[in-house]
Formats: sequence, C-alpha cells, structure tokens
Amino acid sequence: MSEQVTCKCGNVVTVEGERSWCTKCGQPVYTDPKKQRRHKWNSLYLTVLFIGTITFLVYIYLELVSKFWVVE
Repeated sequence: MSEQVTCKCGNVVTVEGERSWCTKCGQPVYTDPKKQRRHKWNSLYLTVLFIGTITFLVYIYLELVSKFWVVE
C-alpha cells in the first residue's frame, strides 16, 4: 500500500499509510487531500487557542498588577 506523493517542495515521497514526512522540507505529506486540509485547520486552531490563552493570562496579570500598584 505504498504510494508515491509529490510534496509542495517538489520532492517525491513514498507514503506508507495515511501520512509520511518529507525528507527535504520536513512537512507532513498525505495521500488524501482531505486529511491534509484537516491537518492545516487543526494546526491553525491550536495556534489561535495558544495565542488566546497567553493573551488572556497577560490581561489577567496586568489587571492584578494595576489593581495593587495604583496609588490614589
């Protein structure tokens, strides 16, 4: 069940199963384009979730600092 798939960088990769990694650029290579799109959206989702969490924590920290450091 090995398939020859061409990566975006132009390298031809032999994929055994659902996905493999390109030896030239290190990106995942899928046999099914639907799974490749899903991987892209999952990566985007995790990135947005991580940035949102960090932003929320910084906001909470700044609110606590400003509450105790403000001299009236």
